[in-house]
Amino acid sequence: MTEPAPLPRSAPPLHEDLLDYTPTQRSVPLARRRAARLVAEWGQPGLAGDAALVVSELMTNALLHGSLRGRLIRVHITVDPRTLRVEVSDPRGERLPRPRPVGEVDEQFGRGLLLVGALATRWGWEPRSVGKTVYAEWDLPTAAAETGIPVHLLIDRDTCEVKVHSRPDGRRYETVQTLPFGKEVALPEPVGIALDTEPLKNWVR
Repeated sequence: MTEPAPLPRSAPPLHEDLLDYTPTQRSVPLARRRAARLVAEWGQPGLAGDAALVVSELMTNALLHGSLRGRLIRVHITVDPRTLRVEVSDPRGERLPRPRPVGEVDEQFGRGLLLVGALATRWGWEPRSVGKTVYAEWDLPTAAAETGIPVHLLIDRDTCEVKVHSRPDGRRYETVQTLPFGKEVALPEPVGIALDTEPLKNWVR
């Protein structure tokens, strides 16, 4: 990704947290634990683990490739009715995030971004007057229901469960099915396929 891809903000946040961290390794677990706690408290426990992991990866990238002595790294987390968004801002605007091929095992920076891309609905970066912001976003089930997406699948690695949302009524999903990892998950029509969730056990932290 070589160009910023800012997205319009759909609504004022329902919840918001902004905190600056010193550019030290100690800040990474602090930011990770704070993100997990806040996202769960804000009513999205199924995304708390993934959001915390993404914050950890983006913080680590900022430390390795975006930090300057005496300048802080900012973590900004918001939830609005449609989206969970995490941002990590650093002062090095010339060091842009670029994922690396999986085979380049020494590129910790690029591998972390591959993980971010796998966990989030989307990610990108935006320029600042000084530095840059790297963000990741997750579409919430409410947003999917409002746009008429017939089936919304959520994988919760903290509880080892899969949640299938279906039958959108324009505001929410009328049906939510929860199954543990290892069970076959039947996605209703119009998707109409069955998923083997046994391999998801390998993703449990």
